[in-house]
Amino acid sequence: MKKLPAIGAILLTCSLALGACSGQSKDSQSASPSASASATRSASSSEGSPQVDRSGQGNFPEVSGDFGQKPEIKAGSGSVGDAILVKTLHKGDGATVGLDDIVQVNYAGALFSDAKVFDSSFQDGRTPIAFSLNQVIKGWKYGLADAHVGDRVELVIPSKWGYGAQGSGSSIPANADLVFVVDILGTVNPNDTSQLTSATPTGNELPAGITVSGDLGSQPTVTWGQSAPTQASKVVIAEGHGDKVAVGSTIIYQGVGTVFGNDAQTQSTWGQQGAQVVSVKDGNQLIGFTAGSRVLLVSASNGAQGQSPQAIVVDILAVIPEK
Repeated sequence: MKKLPAIGAILLTCSLALGACSGQSKDSQSASPSASASATRSASSSEGSPQVDRSGQGNFPEVSGDFGQKPEIKAGSGSVGDAILVKTLHKGDGATVGLDDIVQVNYAGALFSDAKVFDSSFQDGRTPIAFSLNQVIKGWKYGLADAHVGDRVELVIPSKWGYGAQGSGSSIPANADLVFVVDILGTVNPNDTSQLTSATPTGNELPAGITVSGDLGSQPTVTWGQSAPTQASKVVIAEGHGDKVAVGSTIIYQGVGTVFGNDAQTQSTWGQQGAQVVSVKDGNQLIGFTAGSRVLLVSASNGAQGQSPQAIVVDILAVIPEK
């Protein structure tokens, strides 16, 4: 059985076997929109909290393009100083981004010195990316906090709050100051369990031999009986009232995974691991369910492959619809 990221993998394929799914880890799903250098790879300095200048009056390179369009970034000149510079290019009226939120964005990143673009989700075939602000360089974490959904912001990030003396790959040299243009499409507070606690218990019968206990909005407990289930199943324990999961949407969720006859293999994202992020593809087991729902997914045993029955209880904290 895989380690904790297998809980995320179960949501990406038609198989319910936690140990037999191919999927991405938490880091690759929510912290790295490309294999190359990007704003969402946690590589910043270990120094304390940076100063953030939101006046829009600092040394900003010229940027053209409207919200939703591929931006054109000109080269900067002079010194950027030590503070993270933030300018709102287009003002939205949506929710405020919190310091620990999970955000969905489109973005382009370039070197301040020559405007060479090293990463962009505006490229053909790319889709918006969702990630936690606790998994990014400090220039993004502190620069995007207090912005709003619907904003297009320009960030000028001094090297010390970006990739520092080590740079990143072949695209971002050592001590490079950076410029990002970011369209904020959605934000979710991963500590907000209000959609979970307001869900309606269904009273649906669980598979024989499985008990799920625990209040909505907190970590559930899965208990196995003496006999193993003989069929795979999906059961809605509580039905949420939020957005529906669909292909192209993004799910923020918590999960507890268990293996029949082996309590030592119980895994949970509740607590230190934190809420997970998945971009919904065809075959995702949660398509059609709604935000706030608690869903039990069960796989049957497979004696030929030596697999024991496995179960996962998924709590869907939020759904960000496709943009």
